[in-house]
Amino acid sequence: MQKVIRGFRGGYRLVKFLQHTRREVNKIKRYQNTKRHDEKASTCLKRWGRQTLSTLNVEVHADFDLPGRPAIYVCNHKSYLDGAVLAAYTGSFFVIKSEALKWPILGKYIQLTRNIAVDRISARSRLQSGLQIKQRIMNGGSVVVFAEGTTYKEAGCREPENGVFKLSAQTGIPIVPVVLEYQNPDAAWVGDESFLPHFIRTHGQQQVVVGLKSGPLLASTESDYLKSETRRWIELNSRQIRAQFDFMPSVRMQMGGLVSPV
Repeated sequence: MQKVIRGFRGGYRLVKFLQHTRREVNKIKRYQNTKRHDEKASTCLKRWGRQTLSTLNVEVHADFDLPGRPAIYVCNHKSYLDGAVLAAYTGSFFVIKSEALKWPILGKYIQLTRNIAVDRISARSRLQSGLQIKQRIMNGGSVVVFAEGTTYKEAGCREPENGVFKLSAQTGIPIVPVVLEYQNPDAAWVGDESFLPHFIRTHGQQQVVVGLKSGPLLASTESDYLKSETRRWIELNSRQIRAQFDFMPSVRMQMGGLVSPV
């Protein structure tokens, strides 16, 4: 019986998620190719992120401060839900794998909200994504990069890719390390599991709990320093949050308090 209830709940939330995503697609379309496109896209991303967290009953325990200037947020990567959490708090643009543009409804939304699609195996695509990041920053926006290039379940931080750190060192655009961890490690979308069964299984639960934390503003002309310091910070704080979840699985975390993005 519980399995049936979870299946119904997950299916209902999926429909609601797609409905509000389609509404946001229709809203941002009117600003497509206008001078206000970037500004409205950022507002739209934040609103979509907040609505997604509400629809899916995601509780975020956040210790998160905006840096007060455009920056590149470098975050570990667990799931498709990472984007909604970070959009709700930052309104930032994302560097996203190009395959995501093929997703029904959501792919169109990703494109219309001016996110940066990159083919990671193409040197030309990676170069173009760097130019787009600089353009978004010049226009007053910030950008989220999942520098490890893949999702994974375990705590810690895998070896990040070099590109974003070289870009920061060359341009002076600062980096803000960000970490997120899910109370239930199975919320991570990994392996060969397709989107639909993972979504139904994860969001068929009554609630998803996430720990989110931002780090210090990092700036340097040395890309190796930026990379090592970012990885060190994410590694340390990822394991700290994971330990809190594991030690007190039924107790609310005490980070910066519960911060609702709505």
